[in-house]
Amino acid sequence: MLATTTALFLSFCCLLTPNATPRSAASRADLLAMMPRDTAVAVAVNFRAEIVNESLIRKIAAVVAPVEDAPELLADLLTSIPGELAFGFIPSKRRDRDSDQDRDSDVVVVMDLSKPGFDLHDWLTKKLIPVIRATNPSTPKGRARIAGELPTFTIEIPGEDKPALYIAVRGKIAVASNNSRLVRAAHMQKNDPRESLVSAPGVRRVARELPKQAAAWVLFQPEPFVAAQPKPKPRSQDELLMQILNPEDLHAAAAYLDMSGNAIELGGLAMFAEECKGLAHLLTGSNSESALQPQLSSAFPVTARLGCSDLTELPALLYRITDRFDETIGIEYREDLAAFNKATGVDLNASLLSQIHDEFVLAVRPDFSQQPPVAWALVTTIKDPTAFASAAEKLTAHFGLTYDTREQAGLQIHTATGMTPVAWTLAGKHLVIALDAKTVRDTAKVLQKTTNSANASRGLTRLERANQFYLNIDLPLLAQQAPMLPMLAGAQFGPLIKDGSVAAALTRDGQFSRFRLRWDLGKARPSQDGGESGIGGEDVLAFVADQTIDALTSARHEAQRVVGMSNMRAITQGLYIYAEGHGGQFPDSLAELVKANNLTLEQFNNPYTNEGPTDLADLEDKSHIVYRPGLTNQSAPNEIVIAERFPTVNNRGQAMASFAFVDGHVESLPEPLASQIIYMIESGEPSVTVNAARAALANGGTE
Repeated sequence: MLATTTALFLSFCCLLTPNATPRSAASRADLLAMMPRDTAVAVAVNFRAEIVNESLIRKIAAVVAPVEDAPELLADLLTSIPGELAFGFIPSKRRDRDSDQDRDSDVVVVMDLSKPGFDLHDWLTKKLIPVIRATNPSTPKGRARIAGELPTFTIEIPGEDKPALYIAVRGKIAVASNNSRLVRAAHMQKNDPRESLVSAPGVRRVARELPKQAAAWVLFQPEPFVAAQPKPKPRSQDELLMQILNPEDLHAAAAYLDMSGNAIELGGLAMFAEECKGLAHLLTGSNSESALQPQLSSAFPVTARLGCSDLTELPALLYRITDRFDETIGIEYREDLAAFNKATGVDLNASLLSQIHDEFVLAVRPDFSQQPPVAWALVTTIKDPTAFASAAEKLTAHFGLTYDTREQAGLQIHTATGMTPVAWTLAGKHLVIALDAKTVRDTAKVLQKTTNSANASRGLTRLERANQFYLNIDLPLLAQQAPMLPMLAGAQFGPLIKDGSVAAALTRDGQFSRFRLRWDLGKARPSQDGGESGIGGEDVLAFVADQTIDALTSARHEAQRVVGMSNMRAITQGLYIYAEGHGGQFPDSLAELVKANNLTLEQFNNPYTNEGPTDLADLEDKSHIVYRPGLTNQSAPNEIVIAERFPTVNNRGQAMASFAFVDGHVESLPEPLASQIIYMIESGEPSVTVNAARAALANGGTE
């Protein structure tokens, strides 16, 4: 059940289609209404088989269920889901912080069954049961089965204490869970909405703010998570963390994925308490419009701005939080600040921090036609440049800092002479800090112009002109300055980073903080038949999901390889323990080694499939490794004693196998060297070393 739910969760973002016309009679609200009140996370998604990208589904299945036959079965299951689907996670409350018997979190899945001709019993029998059997190697085939008839089913595994899954049908909606109480409660809360997740005050309000046409929703309420945690010990790190975060500040949060026209939008919103006492207070600032970012975006393809009314508020806020658990921290800060002001002759707040206002804008330019090829600049507005310059001069003298100051283009540009490459200047009322003097000069020149980036202006209009944070990536300008990027993306997806823009905004609206990330894919392009074609939202999702799954596959393979190497080291240590009691001789067989030491059969399993021997009788045949008997603890340290049975191909197409040496170290070697070593071990060669295998390959190898 949990494996299947995980597969659904990993799959939903690449199975969605823009502007999909709802086909099911059961609405998303109907499904979410059957989630228990104590659900912490709920996901609702339009899961349609006809728009599933088959290649991505098979990749996902290979990551989630690598056992033989399981990927194909899991792919069939995912592509057969009839329509709208929601699933939720309910954390179990811990009885004792030191208990090892805490139950796992519960899962509830709610499925729309209204697709014409859909037969739930047939789907369970032909789609779900085979996946449960395949993904649980300890369950002999044929033992998992359906028990019961409409309106209730259970999936049972003989010998287990309770059913693996409880299922109940009400009208055209099915509810499934690993907890029978939750299945019964789902039907009761349909009659009593007060027991439903969507009745929680915070959840109800954030759900109302979500776009109805969004392809997917995620709802979150922190209360069940907080209630599931044991009370932290007094003066512990856990208690300190809870005081800093103050979970009571957050009532509920939500996220959505929306695809309309030629754009993709990922959004999120959080509903906070009227007065936040923890770190969430950082988000309570007011929105403001940027004066600098549209200008800088005309020359820098990547810009990000952070609105700030007065920097003196930041330390005051942080120490207001620390005062909740230790007032001495704030007292020490204020004492140190007074000492700093007296020693330097500079009022840090009045002369520096309060001078910086409105916003910070970070601009990045990866222009490989210029030097430096990747440049950055940080720009802000200063209230009184003369007072700021005087304070900076005093601090420079006090700390003994050295700058190379030169007048360039009418500006006094200061370049640090130490190890840190940085330069700065005051250009009118603007403080410009950059990588070097040239970038400072170029940035100041841009600020003198009145031209704004049309791309950035469009993004601000589509998102929020008044914001707390805004990011803009001008893709055409980026492709112009770094033309190799579209080529690296390939012919199919190169257009994705040649047109359009990526923008993100964070805004505050009463008790809500809203985040929106929008990818505008640009204008449609002429197709070969004279019409228009372009990269759609589903193409972008396919590309992103494809890259993500490849990365997950690579990470999974690497983790499995590390497990295999760790097992080989443990087995090699077992060889030495055996040799200490047998005159320095290593055992004649793996079975003899297991009998004499504390090694387990699981250490001989294949780490990539988890298959392996179940008893000593089949250890030699089903072990993942090949053992080379006849060696001793005095054999040459470069002799190979254990090898993986077969080289394994990772997702990058590279085949490798791991080997353990007499000196105890383990390393992975690529093809064809790996196969040559394995052949030499199986052939009983008197000496098997890496150099001997390389020499054999140089002479034509051994078939």
